[in-house]
Amino acid sequence: MKNGLKLKETVQKEIKNVFKSSESARFIRKIDILALVSNGHHITSVSKLFKISRMSISNWINQANDKGLEALKDKKRPGRKSSIIPEIEELLKIDIEKSPLDIDYENNDWDGKLLARHLKEQYQIKLGIRQCQRLFHKLGLSPEEASKNSTGTKTK
Repeated sequence: MKNGLKLKETVQKEIKNVFKSSESARFIRKIDILALVSNGHHITSVSKLFKISRMSISNWINQANDKGLEALKDKKRPGRKSSIIPEIEELLKIDIEKSPLDIDYENNDWDGKLLARHLKEQYQIKLGIRQCQRLFHKLGLSPEEASKNSTGTKTK
């Protein structure tokens, strides 16, 4: 049944990002899906509705039946160890809050390329440009915000 209401695409993307980034949101989503199946909705229709494979839903049902709902929570996944220790992250955040000009770089603004250079020269850490862009976000900054923080005004 269509009601004529539709979420903006930006809101739809934001919702997807919440489910991707929040462990509790993913857990609640699994519970919602299992609730629909337990209330008589067919797995195929639920899988199409949520764009999740029938096999995933079947696995969740089996996990919940065997080990309870706790089994549906995300487990810690091993990943590559960060090449930047927390102490260096803090120092780097202080560096980024300064203007690149204050650290004797020619650039007015921080970007991934300049951050990669800075990491290599100051901390002997080699990261790619894309990794440095991710690092800006991990530190809670975008390159634009870093430049704004360092100069007091937004630069382009």
